[in-house]
Amino acid sequence: MPIKTTNDSKSIRLCKRCRNRHLLRQVTFFASIAPLAIKFVLKKDMLDTLHSVERALAQLLRTLPLHSIYIDYHEPFVSRVWFQHGEYRVYLHKIEPCVASSAALYHPHPWQSAIRIAQGRYEMGVGHSATNEIPVTDCKLILPAGTQYEMIEEDAWHYVNPLLE
Repeated sequence: MPIKTTNDSKSIRLCKRCRNRHLLRQVTFFASIAPLAIKFVLKKDMLDTLHSVERALAQLLRTLPLHSIYIDYHEPFVSRVWFQHGEYRVYLHKIEPCVASSAALYHPHPWQSAIRIAQGRYEMGVGHSATNEIPVTDCKLILPAGTQYEMIEEDAWHYVNPLLE
């Protein structure tokens, strides 16, 4: 099944935190000694999109240009490989565990996304705030491999910390 995209004017929004425009169609796969997760950004059902990209992932990795970056400005440190697929940006992340979950970067997540943890497990705290103030954590989850979830609210915040087995 091909991945469908739309040219929706809401696909690019001004980020409340950094005041930059962000493409809101994004797919992210997190890979890690701890979690391997997959993340997408779309307006339609995010999990359906995640599943479509997963089915095509091997072919996409063989045929599209790959980019990489090591993100080490704040824990958890992340090794990222990504590629552009039409209006989607697909990420594979290897997330390194933090010394403590309180050290993990609690950050806004204004773009819609879908995630699958493919390997390992992680702790995730979820909150919400329409400002740049770090919110109170609404819930803390321990998510094992195989977990799928969506983040679809513009004012959502979260942190993740891979847990060692």
